Amino acid sequence: MKLRKSFVFLLFVILATTFLISSCSSVGGELKPDKNNSVIRFIVKNPRYESDFSHLTIPVDTESFGIVAKEYGSDTCIKYLKAFGTEEYLIIEMKIPGDKMYSFYFMGIDKNNSLTCINLSKNIYLPSGEATSFTINMLPIEKSVSISSESLSSVLFKEPQYSYEDPRYVDWIRAYYYFTFTATDLGIFYEDLYNEDRYYTKYSFDIWNSKEFYLNKSFYWYTNESFYDNSYYYDYYIEKVDSNTIKARVPVYFPISYHDDGTQYPYTDGTLSFYSPNELGGLNAGFGNIVSFSELSAKITVIIE
Repeated sequence: MKLRKSFVFLLFVILATTFLISSCSSVGGELKPDKNNSVIRFIVKNPRYESDFSHLTIPVDTESFGIVAKEYGSDTCIKYLKAFGTEEYLIIEMKIPGDKMYSFYFMGIDKNNSLTCINLSKNIYLPSGEATSFTINMLPIEKSVSISSESLSSVLFKEPQYSYEDPRYVDWIRAYYYFTFTATDLGIFYEDLYNEDRYYTKYSFDIWNSKEFYLNKSFYWYTNESFYDNSYYYDYYIEKVDSNTIKARVPVYFPISYHDDGTQYPYTDGTLSFYSPNELGGLNAGFGNIVSFSELSAKITVIIE
């Protein structure tokens, strides 16, 4: 079995005392705490900024950084999302009602609205009129793919409409894989999401003219993710394994041959995109993984007769 793992990086989300002092003053346009509100300020290292401190950066595929503050005993959430630009640091300020207890959720998010790293701090009391400081170490999410022990099976359905020619029936081999996501407290984080435990898969092969298609459980293809409600495999779900791990059992279909004449399906490689949409406080917090078919096929042996 092969494991796909992201590099383990650390991100320090620092609430520095010197910055907190300035946020309580009238300097510039910085937020100031008052008798009813507390101010927190985060300084986040840009993962794509070149420096000698690259070991402190979050995964480089992170496009934006999100924070959700959830009031204790309430469904009230305060969110903040900011994209990384060209500056070395991303500065985030939040002014929220004070004298309350909050849980904070920190999220690195990539261009596909998938989480790259997470952390959470629960039961933090924020007094009004003050700026509170604490330090967060971001936890990168490691991804892995492994094949299940279930037997392979043959399935017949059409290829998608990727050219002007009519789609042909293709003989496919179905294998089941486990898509696993791991990080410290990820299972706990997952339980607190407004989670959609279903998922969908998107296929692309090199002979498909750079087109991608979503496949639903009835073996129909879709070209637009607005159809993803029809693209779910309703019989399979992503689920919590333990406090650090979530995983999904995923059927994967390999094109073997054209059904009408038995000639081999002429692809060299392709990709399978897995995605489970989730959100927290109105911010996208999905789980995704893109895997090449060359890697997936290395895990199985198909005998063509």
